[in-house]
Amino acid sequence: MRLNAASPLSSALMVLILFPLSLMAFSPSPLRYKSFVKDSALWISDPSGILEYRHDTRSVRTIVLSDSIDNDSIIDIAQNGQVLSVLSLSGVYQIDLATTTVEKLPGEKKGSRDQNGRLTVDDDYLWVALSDTLWRFDKLGREWFPFCIHGPGNLRAVYSNSANIFCVYSSSVKIFSTKDEKWLEFPNKKGVVISADARYFLDKNTLVFVDGPKIYRYLVATQSWDFLDAQAPIIDVLTQDTALFYLTGKDAFKYSTATSVTQPLNIPGINQAS
Repeated sequence: MRLNAASPLSSALMVLILFPLSLMAFSPSPLRYKSFVKDSALWISDPSGILEYRHDTRSVRTIVLSDSIDNDSIIDIAQNGQVLSVLSLSGVYQIDLATTTVEKLPGEKKGSRDQNGRLTVDDDYLWVALSDTLWRFDKLGREWFPFCIHGPGNLRAVYSNSANIFCVYSSSVKIFSTKDEKWLEFPNKKGVVISADARYFLDKNTLVFVDGPKIYRYLVATQSWDFLDAQAPIIDVLTQDTALFYLTGKDAFKYSTATSVTQPLNIPGINQAS
């Protein structure tokens, strides 16, 4: 595979290979960061903040959510088109990726400082799961609406495909129908337990959880689980169409989500991470 140096995939792969290696001496979990590609910019977020890297000018800038708030922390972040939606301790924000302007959404919500809160976005609504409540923000009406989550648990991720909201917990998935405004709950496949250390990534309609040496995948279309055992702790993951790239301490691999075939990438020099 030959990559153009300015292509979004090459930029993302560079982050996959180089960024985690540079962090390993300082952070126990490089998987804490998320990356988003838009045009000539790569956006990188972790709990401490958000960076924008432009590969056309090779410049880096820090995105400030609020000038009046100190010691803020990013809880969750999601992309929908040209907008990044951010859940932080100080509230919910939207960042225009074209202009880099930041807007704080109006309204306060019960449990908004919940460190275990999760956020997702679809074309019409922004959804925030906090404590025992799923909140819906109407982008047109600019209002929040609450829906009670019965039997709250240890939330790991939330995802919307517009028809349903999928709340993934450590041992089950709760599905909220946006049409009926009712909940259904399904236990995870036997042996699938998502720990608090697992990191969540979205691959189209597949929810990916990296948990130690294992990658758990929740397939939204079939409401089912599968998993891949890497046999070694995974330090970073990148999803691209039907391919999932992952990096261990010594090797990088490409996993086909269509065929379930794993191939080593054989990239020289990455065994320096061992």
